[in-house]
Amino acid sequence: MWRDSGGMTVFTSQRLAALAPNAFAALEEEIAAARAAGVEVIDMGRSDPDHPPSPAVRQALCTAAQQPSAHRYPPYAGRAELREAVAAWYRQRHGVLLDPASQVLVLPGSRQGLFHLPWAVCDRGDVVLIPDPSFPVYRVGAYLAGTEVVPVPLAAADGYLPRLWELPAPVLHRSRLLFLNYPHNPTGAVAPHEFLRYAVDFARRRGLVLCSDLTYSESGYRGYRPPSVLAIPGALEVAVEFITWSKNHSLAGWRVAAVAGNREVVAALARLEQEASAGVFAAVQHAAAVALANPGEESLPEVLNRVYERRLDRLIEVLRSLRAPVARPRATPYLWVPIPEGVASYSFARALLRRAGIAVVPGSAFGARGEGFVRFSLTVPDARLDQAVARLHHLGAEGWAQLGRQHPPAGLGTAVGRRVVSRPRDAGTGGPSPRGTLPEEQLLSSL
Repeated sequence: MWRDSGGMTVFTSQRLAALAPNAFAALEEEIAAARAAGVEVIDMGRSDPDHPPSPAVRQALCTAAQQPSAHRYPPYAGRAELREAVAAWYRQRHGVLLDPASQVLVLPGSRQGLFHLPWAVCDRGDVVLIPDPSFPVYRVGAYLAGTEVVPVPLAAADGYLPRLWELPAPVLHRSRLLFLNYPHNPTGAVAPHEFLRYAVDFARRRGLVLCSDLTYSESGYRGYRPPSVLAIPGALEVAVEFITWSKNHSLAGWRVAAVAGNREVVAALARLEQEASAGVFAAVQHAAAVALANPGEESLPEVLNRVYERRLDRLIEVLRSLRAPVARPRATPYLWVPIPEGVASYSFARALLRRAGIAVVPGSAFGARGEGFVRFSLTVPDARLDQAVARLHHLGAEGWAQLGRQHPPAGLGTAVGRRVVSRPRDAGTGGPSPRGTLPEEQLLSSL
């Protein structure tokens, strides 16, 4: 309890009051307001797969739910069946050997685990290195844990890979945790093995915990298959990796995920989750294990990749006709779209919703360096995508160029702090350094 500048008693904590509204919750409110005003909204903001889980997975859930034991509290670390399935998947998919008893933890969604990780491995005042732009939960979890959040700029010119070697020595001295996310939300960027090797070596040399968010582990176009950081030699000394069934197996509402990797970090997060969670419904865990095994049917992730790629091609075609310089991603169900210069991303997204009935996420929701972009999600049914394409065609290049020039930025701002920061979308990352003068520079220039 505290008093605001007007002397009023406030029961919300100051740290929570300092947060901007959750961008995705604010987007829901904007959509609801538009629908109340009579707008038929096509929601291309939230990433919620429109395909159902496979029949085998649904049947596995129903069968398991009939067992009386399924309704009791599950083990805190997760059922042995699912932890063993995760370890088997890592062995078969990535050639990584894990002990399911000590190196795998089941979670009620990766979002909760990512949020809690700074609480488990950091102390107040420690620095957490977070890519900018990135999924907001990294910043919010680290901030609420009392750590110092240091954004690490990502630029299109670098393939959205962070220039870790440019971080100042005083920052690195206090750094405890580094988040990475490839394939990357929101840009769709991917990380080559060379960069992952550098990141693992960087974390080992600096004594950092390296957290890899592999939410889009099965997402890839034109034959691309995302690698695991845990497959890099030495990674298990410093790294953990989060996987989830939400996007790859259409289990978004089931809330099941896992973290694997370094024993000490897994144990620390398990200890925290013992206080914060009672685990995941046993029937859901059984069905998740079945999803990883993929029994006797076409892989749902492969189906989703084909569907998303078809939608991606259609969306890119219409956006390029509007003179939007979009780059084709190699993974993720997203398209990261540059907007006209001089327009705040929130204003642009709000105007697109009001004029064309299309909801997208403003880039500022993902951090200051997301300004100048919006994110389209491909998780809408084909018929709705066709409608969105038609509306964009009708809007035309001139209409696209004028979106957002009448509305001041407000509401859907950055995840931490209320001010929307506008900056050139490919501004420098903190002082130029000559190309080719450092091995690290050669790494980016060679990718």
